[in-house]
Amino acid sequence: MSKDLFSPFSVGDIKVTESVPDNRALSREDTIEGRYSGVLFTTASMNGHLFDVYEDMHFLKEMHKHCEVFRMFTENGGVGKKECAALIVCLKETADFSPTTIRFIEVLGENGRLVFIKEIAQKYAKLY
Repeated sequence: MSKDLFSPFSVGDIKVTESVPDNRALSREDTIEGRYSGVLFTTASMNGHLFDVYEDMHFLKEMHKHCEVFRMFTENGGVGKKECAALIVCLKETADFSPTTIRFIEVLGENGRLVFIKEIAQKYAKLY
């Protein structure tokens, strides 16, 4: 695994926003990735975690890009609750993830949608 994943990173000059009025994104997309990122946006806004989840999604997208083990794990259709729980433990040991992000990853695992994590992260960044 790349050591860059464990060093502090910057998401750039992004305005910190924790929630938005009405808790809804300005746009919607009727794809699996679009629907999941929209629900994540709404939930994060309701919990006051929009920016924290943005950082988490950036981290997960980069991990998907640079870590073959993580990428292969998310692309494995046979991942169940037990494996997803182990992933959550590893993620919590790696970084300080928002509770909203952790719950979202659990839902993706339960629904067999971890394969879409990279695209969901990209779409969430656009919504943010």
